[in-house]
Amino acid sequence: MKRVMVIGCPGSGKSTFSKALHKKTSLPLFHLDLMNWNSDRSTVERNIFIERLYKAIQKDEWIIDGDYGSTIEIRLKACDTVFFLDYPVEICLDGVIGRRGKNGQICHGLRQLMKLMRSLLNLFIIIIK
Repeated sequence: MKRVMVIGCPGSGKSTFSKALHKKTSLPLFHLDLMNWNSDRSTVERNIFIERLYKAIQKDEWIIDGDYGSTIEIRLKACDTVFFLDYPVEICLDGVIGRRGKNGQICHGLRQLMKLMRSLLNLFIIIIK
């Protein structure tokens, strides 16, 4: 276990799990959110995000957490271990709602809640087809 991908719905505890795994294994930890977002909460350009991701996966060892579906194939090809945090919706909702940004702001949590709701809607659409 040298190249680890941690995925799951928003609020499932990917970052918490990844931090604990990093502490236990000393594998370098990379968060997709930190690769994709600027400090002012604006997103970086797509090519910059992909460049950052490739820079991380070219290393011999890593943990990458995040659930960016557009890059899942890149990460799957590069990893040797996948942790999929598959928890009930209620737990994920609690995780999202309980988030706080800088200065106690909840805006990031609300954004993640909307992302979770979109994920659930997409899953529902797939199931009923």
